[in-house]
Amino acid sequence: MRITIGAKIFGIAVGLLILMAVVALLSMQMTRTVDDQLVIIDHNYFPAYVALAQANIGSVEESAYTRRLLLAVAERQDNASKVDDLRQLIADTGKASDREIGAARQHINEQIADPLDFDDNIALARLDARIESLQEERQRYESVLGRLLAAADAAELLGELDDWRDDFDRKIDVSRSEMRRLAGAAIVGTRAYQRHVVQIGLALLAIAALLGITVAAAVTLGWCARCVACWPVPPQSSRARSTPSSQSLRATKSAG
Repeated sequence: MRITIGAKIFGIAVGLLILMAVVALLSMQMTRTVDDQLVIIDHNYFPAYVALAQANIGSVEESAYTRRLLLAVAERQDNASKVDDLRQLIADTGKASDREIGAARQHINEQIADPLDFDDNIALARLDARIESLQEERQRYESVLGRLLAAADAAELLGELDDWRDDFDRKIDVSRSEMRRLAGAAIVGTRAYQRHVVQIGLALLAIAALLGITVAAAVTLGWCARCVACWPVPPQSSRARSTPSSQSLRATKSAG
């Protein structure tokens, strides 16, 4: 059964449409992946970074309120309400700092558990372990602070408290910088993946175009070749058939 030229052209058109549909679906899927990457950066990476920054700020505020409290106690004036307010502020800022550290760990662990990642789960796990040690140091810090507020030898405990706070601030600043680096790396990875999506889409479009042109050219050339082969040879005229050739005349003369 011979396939007509129209059927072949229709088949080429259908094949190209299918290929273009595959390209469109693949591009849509990869674009959705880019969107999901942006979502996890917005929901996990930057909230964790902001939480660590807030915890660092809370630690500094707690230290400032502690020194103000010690100065208020040293004044030995009738300022019980001021002392109570400062004690409440110290407690509130300490709890807020602990909450922010816990929130940072929660966001990091949510990102580790997410199947969509940037190949940084090991770095996130190390950062989580580092922040967990900061939580333990916060508990020791609060213990020293409680002894300071209740003790008479405040000067010695204040020096110890300052040492704890300086070490804590240094470590939480390192953790915050690491979280910022991971968030920046996630953004760079998303942009690279987006460029990869565009390149793949253009490559597939070029392949589809080349394939369509090649198949169409092959069909067209094959059809032209068959047309030439089937072209009828024009018949000779009666005059040409009746006129003897020069070679036959010469042969007749030589025989005579």
